[in-house]
Amino acid sequence: MKVYCACARPTLLYAAETWALTERLEGLLPSCHQRILRYMSRVRWQDKISNEEVRRRCGVENLEHRFKKTRLRWFGHVKCRDENSMLRKAMELEVEGTTFAKNLEPIACF
Repeated sequence: MKVYCACARPTLLYAAETWALTERLEGLLPSCHQRILRYMSRVRWQDKISNEEVRRRCGVENLEHRFKKTRLRWFGHVKCRDENSMLRKAMELEVEGTTFAKNLEPIACF
């Protein structure tokens, strides 16, 4: 599991604090995470062992929890920045007149 903690998980979550998490990505990350854990622990899906049990055996926390911790840590860094920093201004930016709807192009502001 040292290899997992040193290589696999950081690769899965590289720069995750800046991602715009989509539904597709939200589904792909946990499934990829579970495949890696099952492969490393030599547990097949035919063995009918739950994902929670595989994580417990490996001593690994849920990837979603780790993802949320990473984002919250980044948010804390941004909030501690100076009010005039570019990053803080970008985070607090509000754009008026744009609408984003599923399967529609954004409406440009004029």
